[in-house]
Amino acid sequence: MSSRSTILFGPPGTGKTTSVLDIVDEDLKGGTPPDRIGFFAFTRKAAGEAVSRATERFNYDRDDLPWFRTLHSAAFKMLNLGRERVMATHHYKELGTALGSFTFKYNYDETTERAPQGGGLGDRALALYALARARCGSIEQCWRSLDELDISLLDAERFAAALYEYKQAMGLLDFCDFLETSRHTALDLDTIIIDEAQDLTFQQWTFARHIGRSAKKVILAGDDDQTVFQWSGADVRTFLSLKGDLRVLPESYRLPRSIWSKVDA
Repeated sequence: MSSRSTILFGPPGTGKTTSVLDIVDEDLKGGTPPDRIGFFAFTRKAAGEAVSRATERFNYDRDDLPWFRTLHSAAFKMLNLGRERVMATHHYKELGTALGSFTFKYNYDETTERAPQGGGLGDRALALYALARARCGSIEQCWRSLDELDISLLDAERFAAALYEYKQAMGLLDFCDFLETSRHTALDLDTIIIDEAQDLTFQQWTFARHIGRSAKKVILAGDDDQTVFQWSGADVRTFLSLKGDLRVLPESYRLPRSIWSKVDA
């Protein structure tokens, strides 16, 4: 990010979403079309809340705000992909059968943004593979950095290699591929807002820099004390090292002062 960036620190209940929607309001009143504004959240829940509040506040339909979505969903849209191009549950099960004992207990499709933990050997191998991709490191580096793993390095590397070959043969992408493949596609927006920025992975930060490089205004909102996705590769150090105009929302409208003081101690 650059000097065009505003970093908005907003602990729980301080009105972070309201503050960023105030920025959207200013841009709209200044003549920026709604489809030139991007609001990207880490989770689907946060993206859904932003869409709901924006459509109500600005009297828009959902289609008027095409770039209010998660980062993975934005990459999917930029690539103009259909579901038929994305690795799904039946693909993983087919791959697992070919490999032998790699069973899958969870479901996967184009809306998958973080591989769940646990499950069968296939699920665990996919979670480790996804973590390595999120960190932009090797399977071995990731495997050696974790404690109490229930998958061998040999199985993890064997799965990753087989998955790559399967995707190549079938012409498919997995949910980890969206962010990297879409970096070859431009996204021309005037304003970009990224919410829950403390939970972005290294891979997502790389994607965020790509989509934000031509924007006139970039707002990154988050709170390092609310980092909850370390297990899936959250890179809070990048968030804390950002340069730009720092703004802190100091007053919580949700928590009693006694609780706020204890938490903030």
